[in-house]
Amino acid sequence: LDSDPVYSAASKTFTGYSQVCSYLNEQEVLKENISRGYYDTEKNWLEKKDSKSAPMELTDISKNGFDFWKKCQNLSGMEGNDSVKTTDIQNRINRRFASKNNEKKIQISASSLKKFYTCPRIWVENNIAGLDEPVNEASLIDGFAQGALNHKILELYFSRLRENKLEIRTTGNGLEEKYTNILLKAVDDAIEMQTKTPMNSNGNSFIATELINATKNVLVENMISVINSFSEIFNGFTVVYTEEKLSYDDPEKDYVLEGYVDLVISDGEESFIIDYKRNSTPELLYEDGTIAIRSESAEDSETPVQSDIKGPSNIPDFQMPAYLYLLEKSKGIKAENCAFFSMGSKEIVPVVGQKVFDIHKGLHPKTKLDVYTLEDFEPTMKLFQQKTDEYYHRIRNGDFSISDSNQNFEMCNNCTFRALCRRTFNVSRKN
Repeated sequence: LDSDPVYSAASKTFTGYSQVCSYLNEQEVLKENISRGYYDTEKNWLEKKDSKSAPMELTDISKNGFDFWKKCQNLSGMEGNDSVKTTDIQNRINRRFASKNNEKKIQISASSLKKFYTCPRIWVENNIAGLDEPVNEASLIDGFAQGALNHKILELYFSRLRENKLEIRTTGNGLEEKYTNILLKAVDDAIEMQTKTPMNSNGNSFIATELINATKNVLVENMISVINSFSEIFNGFTVVYTEEKLSYDDPEKDYVLEGYVDLVISDGEESFIIDYKRNSTPELLYEDGTIAIRSESAEDSETPVQSDIKGPSNIPDFQMPAYLYLLEKSKGIKAENCAFFSMGSKEIVPVVGQKVFDIHKGLHPKTKLDVYTLEDFEPTMKLFQQKTDEYYHRIRNGDFSISDSNQNFEMCNNCTFRALCRRTFNVSRKN
């Protein structure tokens, strides 16, 4: 560059504050020195402040947005109000979801299924239009970035246990010194990996990086507590896989199923799939509509903590069905147990398997849970495969329709994309 680059930031926003506190040098630049001809001309025309005609210039962003909108208006390819099948959209789907192992097929994951069945319109806005949910600029570290850091620490810790052929172990007084040292090294490496990401594409600002380093002691203390609680639950288990990529290309299907399993452990007889959650865990877990309600006071209650209340989409969470299916198909391991582990509550939520339900029962003897074995889980597995096939055909046919029962008022009212969707309800909020 011939001269120093200039970055602009509004002084009254948190973005402006973060720029000042960063490694950039602040220098006053008056608005009058910045060319605003096109912007002001269009603004004055829209506000009817002068008699001039509309400006004849067009920005690249406006042009590209209009071109894409125009391509989506292929009425001959429409099959309903929310069905849009155009070559451009299909090309975008192919580019976005092409499988690395087989470019003729698209990849499908449990997360893409969840987003689609939560609301197909959100799926379109994210994956086709390329829109993300707005980020609060005053959030130094967003939830996803913090969760990713915690996941990376757990990944490094358990992978090093596996490398050193160490069991998951703790004592009545906490972690042994060698386990603590492994965890401390995992924390240091995870922070270094996150802060080395180019200008923190994970969503963190420069100040967020400094905050992570400044609060490292708190992070270490929390992760020691998390690891110790996990090790108490699965004391003596061995690590089989950690953050393992699973992929299966069914020759009879036009898609490839893929996913990353957080942790696979074994007690020497049976395998356990564990998925970490930062705080909350999925509620709707089974095809029969049963959800697991586990509040802090559940242990003191005489009522069951499972209920036949269905979620808004009436479709269970497909993470565990996907992992069970992929682990068996790609690794030849038939896991008999699976559970979620909440880093917030430091407890497990059993999903499938007599042993993992027995472990939970030992920790919470007063809780009343119906045990789900692999045989009991079979209807949910079949629904998972059925909905995966349906998902593939719907996005291929451009079917992004929604329903009043699935996308109800509560869901739409809390949606960050409601201004774009413009879905409205009557006074009773039923239609």
